[in-house]
Amino acid sequence: MRFRFRLEKVLELRRWEEKQAELVLAAITGECFNLQRQITSIQEERLSALSRRRTQDSVTVLLSLEAYTQRLTKLVETIQVNLDQKLLEREAAQKKYLEAQTKRKVLDKVEEKRRLEFKKAEFQRETKRQDDLNTAAFVRKMKAREGSGG
Repeated sequence: MRFRFRLEKVLELRRWEEKQAELVLAAITGECFNLQRQITSIQEERLSALSRRRTQDSVTVLLSLEAYTQRLTKLVETIQVNLDQKLLEREAAQKKYLEAQTKRKVLDKVEEKRRLEFKKAEFQRETKRQDDLNTAAFVRKMKAREGSGG
């Protein structure tokens, strides 16, 4: 006899749901990483632009440089707002993933428990069958002795 888990289709669905939630979480995490990388890159560019400022630069160059660094600062602020929103989305996606994972793990544990129960029952059936065969062989042997010795 072979073990068959009656909730296998439900377990497969739970695994699929977990995988989908994991993919969503991974996508949002990737977006967060990219936004953070953009912020870091822009901040480095801003610092680089500020370090290029020299006292002998003309007022026009200094004003242009100031406008450029302000634009970079605003860009960082805008990206930071997007990042904050993505982090909230990531938190929600992580919660959904953990819920899906928990649902799958519960069914995995039920399956494992049922599999162990099945193996135990199968072992008991096999042991009983062996006992019955041994008893039958013993009875035949005893009858054969009684019949020949008589």
